Amino acid sequence: VGEGTGLGLAISHNIVTQLGGELILESVQGQGTTVTVMFPPASSAPIIAPERQAAPGARSARLLLVDDEPMVLASLRAVLSDQHQVTVCARVQDAVALLESGATFDLLLCDVMMPEADGLVLHEQVRARWPHLAPRFAFMTGGVLSLEASQRIEAASRPVLEKPFRPQAVDALLAMLSPER
Repeated sequence: VGEGTGLGLAISHNIVTQLGGELILESVQGQGTTVTVMFPPASSAPIIAPERQAAPGARSARLLLVDDEPMVLASLRAVLSDQHQVTVCARVQDAVALLESGATFDLLLCDVMMPEADGLVLHEQVRARWPHLAPRFAFMTGGVLSLEASQRIEAASRPVLEKPFRPQAVDALLAMLSPER
């Protein structure tokens, strides 16, 4: 209680169902909750991950990723840094300090829900203080948003990536935000 964003279950459900699985919850008041994760049987053939192919014409970009979850930042950095220059910040305040130092980015990708200051606060600061970066701003989210947050995102008219997302989604977003790329 009082820690986290309450999105862990929504994110877990999203990941499990995208992989063809099922998440089953059984809860008994006063005794606890049992979570069962079921996946279809794997084939006996070895799975070889395909090499990541960049979008046609895609070039390396400077990305700023802002998320309060260290594991999310680490995995995004690992996946995206083979193609792009990735800078990560765990707090909106750290991202603001970085921008104040004069750092510039081709894409600012910020989680919507964070404990101290959320992505919407960062977007408002970018629009006010660094308007040249505002068209390069996008949100990412991993769960259900409040009505207020949804309305604020809609009013901001910025793209939103649903976590987890594939690296190609970042390439497509870069192409959409910077047609000259």
